[in-house]
Amino acid sequence: MRSKLEPFKKFAQMLRSHLDGILPWTKIRLSNGAVEGMNNKIKSISHRSFGFRTAENFIAAIYHCCARLPCLPSANYTFGRGTKIAPSQFALLHLLSPE
Repeated sequence: MRSKLEPFKKFAQMLRSHLDGILPWTKIRLSNGAVEGMNNKIKSISHRSFGFRTAENFIAAIYHCCARLPCLPSANYTFGRGTKIAPSQFALLHLLSPE
């Protein structure tokens, strides 16, 4: 490298080290931004809740927030033979049930 400026040397070194990721992006134009955004949303759900009692409740909260489901009242719902389910499970059932 002919430049004697240290910032330019650092920049050229950084470009060389990341060249295998930069060149394919110019052809494909594919980004992992959507995956990173979803991961950030899931992390914020986890931090906001201070932990769930079961993994099922955590998964239901993820489905609820990521699918933009409406908020449900905090009462339990009764189905069929008197089976009670929590609102988070109701949201998950609603999401997974066929239309």
